[in-house]
Amino acid sequence: QGQVGGGIFSVEGTLRLERSTVAGNTGYNGGGLYAGSETTVVGSVLADNTATHTGGGVYGGGNLSFENSTISGNRATYGGGIHSGVTLALTNSTISGNEASTKGGGINNGGTVTLTASTLVRNSAPFGGGILTSASFPPGATATLDRSII
Repeated sequence: QGQVGGGIFSVEGTLRLERSTVAGNTGYNGGGLYAGSETTVVGSVLADNTATHTGGGVYGGGNLSFENSTISGNRATYGGGIHSGVTLALTNSTISGNEASTKGGGINNGGTVTLTASTLVRNSAPFGGGILTSASFPPGATATLDRSII
């Protein structure tokens, strides 16, 4: 169990996670992965992680890119699957079965998120079960979906 980044803590340089599993971890922010720097995740699974505050599966403070990956069964107060405050891009990826007790069951977005041919299903939260985009944190947050299912 980590204070931040229960499974992986990355804040400098770049991180590339390929064909890997990050599961069953706990942290305050980023139960599975705390990504404070540029991060690329390919063909990987982040599952059953818990953040006692933000980003059950992933806390993104840097640019995040997911390709052919799955984020499932994660839990947090904000952003059960992913919390992103910068740029988040998902391609051919699935975010499912995540839970936030407050906002953003699948994704809590405070930056720019782009989903391409991706699926967000069976996520839950009182506000934004699939995805919550808040233009007030920070101003100008956006979400773009292309050939995706929510």
